[in-house]
Amino acid sequence: MPKTTTITVRLDPMVKRNAQDVFKELGLTTTQAISLFLSQVSIQKGMPFELRIPNNAVTPSIEEDAHAAV
Repeated sequence: MPKTTTITVRLDPMVKRNAQDVFKELGLTTTQAISLFLSQVSIQKGMPFELRIPNNAVTPSIEEDAHAAV
């Protein structure tokens, strides 16, 4: 018997729509894509992509986007 759980996420509606467009092109639902991501995190014991510290030119833009989403 499969177990399920629910995750609630708050994010910019445009980010959600853009991601859903990509998932649709890949033949995935949002739930399937998130499940794939979380499975890869579990398998790799970390993020499934490289994380970098952004340079000074990018940081203010990221911070502005983060504050605008709140």
